[in-house]
Amino acid sequence: MKFKARVPMSLPKEKTLGLILAFHPHGGNENSMVDWPSKTFLERQGVVDDYVIIGLKSRRPNGYEEHLGDWEKADHGPSYETFRWAMKTYPVDRRRVHLIGWSRGGFMATRFIWDHLRHFATVTAYAGAHSPGWTRKSLGGYPNQDWVKLKWKDGIVNGKWTGTR
Repeated sequence: MKFKARVPMSLPKEKTLGLILAFHPHGGNENSMVDWPSKTFLERQGVVDDYVIIGLKSRRPNGYEEHLGDWEKADHGPSYETFRWAMKTYPVDRRRVHLIGWSRGGFMATRFIWDHLRHFATVTAYAGAHSPGWTRKSLGGYPNQDWVKLKWKDGIVNGKWTGTR
């Protein structure tokens, strides 16, 4: 798996570093989550040299049985192996390991975490999420709300405003 690692220049002898494993948004790459938001936030807190940041790159669409966008099941194994490599390579405190994703990367973070809960202290997904319980019907919203009716055709969603249910 292709990735970008931002590592402190000087590594501590003890396992004290934090690790942020980041999944990029649709159309992004391994650089997309390293500088912003991860590094920028840590710099503001004055702790950027206390963390290893690893931005992962999805295979898209190579290796996918069905290409629905970046981050599919085919990316789970390589992502986990990269995480394991980072834990062996850098002096990371296992209590300071975090998962972050944006948009399609948020979808991946919330899907990936369920198989690896014991490894991560936090998971942050913004502008994207996944639930194995979602169905086409449940995506329609709540009763009596204005909503966009989703019409599914050949795996493509076309939004058509209906105004009311």
